[in-house]
Amino acid sequence: MDFKEVKIENSKIDIKKKLEESIIKKIFYNIKLIFKKENLQKYGPSFLLIIATILYILSLEGCTMLEYECVASLNLPFFFKLIAYLIICCFLTSIIFFLGIKKVISKYYIYSTILIFFILLLSNGGQNLKNHGDYNRFFFILINLLLLFIYQICFLFFFYLIKKKFKKFLILNIIIIVISSYYYIQFHKCNDFNLGLSGVRLIEDKKKDKCRLKIPTFCVNEYFNGKLDLNIFSNENCGTIASSKKMLFKFAPHLINKGNSFIYPDTTYFDFNTESIEHTYQKLVLQRIVPNIESEQFKGKKEIFLDFENNTDVGKIRIDLKRNETLVKERKENSKKYKVKYETILLIYTDAISRRQFLRNFPKTSKLINSYIIDNKKKKEKYNAFQFMKYISFKDNTKINTLPMFYGTKLGKGGNHIIKHLKNIGYITGHSENIQSREIYILDSYKSKGINYESFDHENTGIFCDPNHVQPDTDQYAYQGPNSLFRRCLYGMESSEIVIEYGKQFLEKYYDSRKYFRMAFMDGHESTKEVAKYVDKFLYKFVYYFLNNLMDDKTALFFISDHGNNMPTIGKLIGAHDELYERSLGNLILIIPNDFNQTLISNLIYNQHILISPYDIYETLLDMSFYDQNLKSENQKGNSLFEKLNGLERDCDKYDDWDKRKNVYCVCEKWD
Repeated sequence: MDFKEVKIENSKIDIKKKLEESIIKKIFYNIKLIFKKENLQKYGPSFLLIIATILYILSLEGCTMLEYECVASLNLPFFFKLIAYLIICCFLTSIIFFLGIKKVISKYYIYSTILIFFILLLSNGGQNLKNHGDYNRFFFILINLLLLFIYQICFLFFFYLIKKKFKKFLILNIIIIVISSYYYIQFHKCNDFNLGLSGVRLIEDKKKDKCRLKIPTFCVNEYFNGKLDLNIFSNENCGTIASSKKMLFKFAPHLINKGNSFIYPDTTYFDFNTESIEHTYQKLVLQRIVPNIESEQFKGKKEIFLDFENNTDVGKIRIDLKRNETLVKERKENSKKYKVKYETILLIYTDAISRRQFLRNFPKTSKLINSYIIDNKKKKEKYNAFQFMKYISFKDNTKINTLPMFYGTKLGKGGNHIIKHLKNIGYITGHSENIQSREIYILDSYKSKGINYESFDHENTGIFCDPNHVQPDTDQYAYQGPNSLFRRCLYGMESSEIVIEYGKQFLEKYYDSRKYFRMAFMDGHESTKEVAKYVDKFLYKFVYYFLNNLMDDKTALFFISDHGNNMPTIGKLIGAHDELYERSLGNLILIIPNDFNQTLISNLIYNQHILISPYDIYETLLDMSFYDQNLKSENQKGNSLFEKLNGLERDCDKYDDWDKRKNVYCVCEKWD
């Protein structure tokens, strides 16, 4: 290679280097331009808003599996990924809000963010695992407000620090430390977790019981009790919350111009497999509402009426349950063949209410029951009450627990409803609940497979298919229906009042008959844990009346729940121990006459501190239906509460219903 060629080659290298240097300089120059204050203020918020919008849309991704499978997989990374999307989205939007408030960026960015997210928040609702927009909406607003508060506190810190106002800065720090210390102490007070009615504390003995309850060290439920009630911002009188005639006519147009009085259908005639499934049931109920002027077309018992004042929206629910003498005679013949322990069984079911939550939400009713609680000291009350401190649910899912409870089986294994047996031995049965379903949960074709459902003799569920309670073909939003964060009002009444009035009439009309009645309240199935307390006033009044007027030496009264709260709550958000444990510790109380067999009463006292499962409730109901023998189910997986249970054989390994893969639902731990 000669000198000329070398020179040309070197010049090419120099040109290439200069070109690369110029490109790098341009890149750095553009980066500097991007990070210039005026450019950041101009383009930065738009970039943050675009990213926040994408993340929020991603956070709306739902679970496409079957509901119970989704529940079992809530702890998978998929679930936490959705939470991360939402939290980062909130972080970005809160920065835009804060900078706009402090006038660092144009206020129009605040307006744009509000407009975009107003559309996003309203366009996607729902309170199920497939469509959970209502939850995203609630937590989006909550997290943004919390972050804005934190930013403001930090801003004040730096403001005082920069201005060298150390005295004020020090005082502010002391206030923050004191407040933080107070909350730290409050949230770590778990002394009452194992307290029951009448101050009775759980007794644990490794010589008698293999299951020792896990003890929480981070508790929030007692502190937040009463502080999250959204109803304080609205009128507390259901009489002032209107239900619309137009809303009813929208979904039942055949009632237009057909008078002002209507009869809700007798749902005992509905076929379970074809007419009682999901939204089909609600639509059919609305289609079969009959105007009173055409009552000759009505099929079945006329029990639930809706009367409107002339030309107004003021409606009033009227319940007129009539005694069926033919049914009484028929069941009386059956009852002659069998002697039973209890002629009357009343079961009061409160959905999603834990043992501790029952005390918080139902203080008046709890105080009434307290006077009958029996411990190791014998009392001279007319009735005895027993609270089972280790009643543990299989999962925080209604179906998973109520199938063992009322059918003696697990999901997918078939089974007969307990009332089928009770009818055969002479019981007249009734049911009243404030949910748009014929069961305690919404029926669907999959979960109905293999289950032999049975109609009660009297049912009150049709009135809660009214669109003023929850609209058809909609997800159960946070402001209506069984998931509502607000009081459940319908035509000037609490929905719990309607449930109770129907039950009261049933018990009075069949006062001299063998009977079983289930009264169910869904008011605990919401995220604030406050709505159920509005049931207490009516439940207390009814229980007091029942104990003093309808209960006798052949009557048993249950208070029961499926599990604790399973909705998105503050406790779940911050990982509070008591929240996680309470979801598995349902409420189970039994009240029976004092002059009952003293050996069986001793067994009940003993069993109050032994692990109890939903299967034991089914076996107990069977046992109650025979006097001199302990009837067992065909595929027995539990024991009657009247037996002395062997606690050394009861722990998480006894049943295959728990999610052992994560072991999050059985709150037992092994003894040291």
